[in-house]
Amino acid sequence: MLDISIPYLKTGLENNEFCLWIVSEPLNMEKVKEALQKIEKNPHKRNSPPD
Repeated sequence: MLDISIPYLKTGLENNEFCLWIVSEPLNMEKVKEALQKIEKNPHKRNSPPD
């Protein structure tokens, strides 16, 4: 699932689009955060959901 979702979200973020990702099994927030940190140069620059 990450191999499809990450490039899609990366493109949206690069185009300053609002991106919403609702996480469910088999993924969890930790896996998603790790994957997003790999594509985002400054992960603290963007808003993130509460833990």
